[in-house]
Amino acid sequence: GGGGAAAGSAEAVWAVVAAVLTLGDIEFREPAEEEGKGGGVAGGRAAAAPPLAGAPAGPPGSLELEGEGAVAALRLAARLLGCGDAELLTALNSRTISAGGEEMVICKKLPEARASRDALAKALYERLFDHIIFALNGSLAAVGQGSGRGAAAASSAGIGILDIFGSEIF
Repeated sequence: GGGGAAAGSAEAVWAVVAAVLTLGDIEFREPAEEEGKGGGVAGGRAAAAPPLAGAPAGPPGSLELEGEGAVAALRLAARLLGCGDAELLTALNSRTISAGGEEMVICKKLPEARASRDALAKALYERLFDHIIFALNGSLAAVGQGSGRGAAAASSAGIGILDIFGSEIF
């Protein structure tokens, strides 16, 4: 086949699809206890496993990645999205608040980090879907204009999506 911009666009679409699927494999855990603080069993729970060697780290005190699979998923998702491992981890497990010219980094709790991961996947999927519909409608309009059938054909060619209530959303 052809190549050019369409091939590059298709590769970008597949990269985003792969990133969305890979984000779901990123799992978090509470940070390991520091030496000298507690130890063994805390509050009836076993102490957290030590941090994984070579795993990207977020801000001090933030959640860690749960296992080698989560580390591999984070690295792959970051590469597919064009950002750094630590940058993606920090975006998922902390938030920054600016007030009075100062910035504070606040570590998210486990449910919040999972919600951030899921929200990122949802936002990527939603924007990808919008991009595909926009590209398809643009292609259909170009085909309609080139068919010799005039403006009526060009304006009627398009994809419309209805929600469950029957309202058109595109």
